[in-house]
Amino acid sequence: MRWIFGDIYQGYFGSAKISELEIDTEDISYGVWKLKSGVLCEIHLDYFRKIPQRYMEIITKEAVITVDLINSMITIDDGKNTEKIEFDFDRNDMYVKEMQYFLECISEGKKSFNDLYFAVDTLKYASYMRDNAGIVNL
Repeated sequence: MRWIFGDIYQGYFGSAKISELEIDTEDISYGVWKLKSGVLCEIHLDYFRKIPQRYMEIITKEAVITVDLINSMITIDDGKNTEKIEFDFDRNDMYVKEMQYFLECISEGKKSFNDLYFAVDTLKYASYMRDNAGIVNL
């Protein structure tokens, strides 16, 4: 979310352990965030869903864009027309390309688009959200 739309300004979020899964961590996390760019984001994550879902909806003034990573489909619906775009997505290729990019950055001395500072800040946001609930200014 941060990588695509920018830094967080304000949020409401929470997490909990509500299932009978034998894990020592939260099994659900949710949040609504207002970003510094003015974008409003909502995220829901859980471990106990029986039917897996992995998608993102982007709602604009013109259309709703849905990116479905499980079914490798992008849908653009403007209320009158629906366009479906299938894409070839192999999960393993994603990890191979990620490792190739990482090794290229090291061997060529290039700065990663997702540097250590961005990663640390993202982890700070995630930890803060896990430990706090309610409306807060970040």
